[in-house]
Amino acid sequence: MLNTDQHNDNVAKNAIPMTVKNFKNNVRGCNGPGGGGGVDFDQEMLEKIFENIRDQEIVLPEEQKGRVEKFGNVWRKCRFFFTKISIFEQR
Repeated sequence: MLNTDQHNDNVAKNAIPMTVKNFKNNVRGCNGPGGGGGVDFDQEMLEKIFENIRDQEIVLPEEQKGRVEKFGNVWRKCRFFFTKISIFEQR
């Protein structure tokens, strides 16, 4: 959703791009069992995710045209980031 909002040319040109506050509101209360545990994700983590997606588009392999290595680097960075943090609140 954020990637499309920030990078897709088909999004209405007069639409206001999502802000970090909008992004945080969209995922508020989604952390927990089944994605609806009523617990918020770590706010610093959400800010980092927002900044990374805003600054560097996620391009899937089937969408790529000469950018395969770029996707590989982004994927490696994401995997590294998520191994360093707990995605879901530990109970």
